[in-house]
Amino acid sequence: MMQTVIPGLYASAAEALRFAPEFDIRAFLLVRKQGNLLVYGVGALPSEDRSIKELGGISRHYLSHGASRARGAAAIQTFSSKCSRSQELITR
Repeated sequence: MMQTVIPGLYASAAEALRFAPEFDIRAFLLVRKQGNLLVYGVGALPSEDRSIKELGGISRHYLSHGASRARGAAAIQTFSSKCSRSQELITR
């Protein structure tokens, strides 16, 4: 279950980075009227599918760089979300 950070912002469970296991990473879901935005991606995100669906799904998925796309691939496919990277401007 995604954890509430502040109203409208939810965090996935923490997951160690493969290349730096001393650091954890999370995905964040921002619930918005114009469609929810998922920031980054983690390998364990499929376990959050039910929570994400209950919160309204994902309309856009922001990834910080191309290599992170593999981590977010499952969510992009499951929710048919549009994917953006840091070089692209998110306008929606």
